[in-house]
Amino acid sequence: MIFLALSCDYALRVNLSVAIVAMVNDTSSSTTDNTSTSDQCPYPDDQDTDDHYGGSGVFYPAINNIIPKWYPKKERSKFSAFFFSGMQFGIVISMTLSGYLCSTDFLGGWPSAFYVLGFLTVIWGVLWFILIKDNPQDHPRISKEELRYITDGCPILKNGLYTALPYIGGWIFSNLFGYFSDILLKKNILALVQVRRWAMVAALYGPMVCLIGMCFVDCNSAAAVAILFLGGTLNGAMFCGYMCSHADISPRFSASLMGITNTIATIPGFVSPAITGAITNNNNTIEAWRIAFKEFSETIIENSFEG
Repeated sequence: MIFLALSCDYALRVNLSVAIVAMVNDTSSSTTDNTSTSDQCPYPDDQDTDDHYGGSGVFYPAINNIIPKWYPKKERSKFSAFFFSGMQFGIVISMTLSGYLCSTDFLGGWPSAFYVLGFLTVIWGVLWFILIKDNPQDHPRISKEELRYITDGCPILKNGLYTALPYIGGWIFSNLFGYFSDILLKKNILALVQVRRWAMVAALYGPMVCLIGMCFVDCNSAAAVAILFLGGTLNGAMFCGYMCSHADISPRFSASLMGITNTIATIPGFVSPAITGAITNNNNTIEAWRIAFKEFSETIIENSFEG
């Protein structure tokens, strides 16, 4: 069904490139004022030469949501190759079928290229809702053996929960930290700048210590989850730190300042995975991960002192 989804997707994308020839010829033949030259054909006045394919953009996020749930890691390569080949299959079928339909009188000629492929896509959609479930556990016709085989090869449910835990902790801690920070400010126990500084101490040095701690957990998964949970929780204090400092420093230009600083702050988001991948590439060992955690911890220390 994923193979057919991508086939329909690309069939609907490219059928216009075939049908447009018949559309232009049909428009030109019915126009008395034909301004074509020997080396250029006229376009209709309302012809839009830009391609707009935004509607099918949801295919790929949806497919990548299904892959880790239904396909064990050891078999994802062959299955991914198969259903992504549906793109090429759809192009071949669409161009061949559209060309034939445009040459006939069926449903008015070139409109049939859109009607037929659109109808086939609607049929696919109906079958998808009938046959496909988001999770193997929800499928009514799956055998116990197949379900066990898939779930053993796709340990995603626990991973998803573990991944969400630090953000849950950060959400709760950020609200508590903000509430008590305002109390300390109102009672003049701490100045505004002290609140911001303590927030960043918790948000930066807390996760830094946790990263260092990750170097020593070895294969203790419970300890690793606990440390990452603590690091993510403490990181929630940042919303009372630098996230407020732009408005404190310059209320008039806080939006611009936030845009500039946050643009720079996104760089570690793609640099860090690249560095981690380089360190652990073909070396997915505890020692390699220790090096990665150590490097990031040292970077946090250096940047905080420089700031």
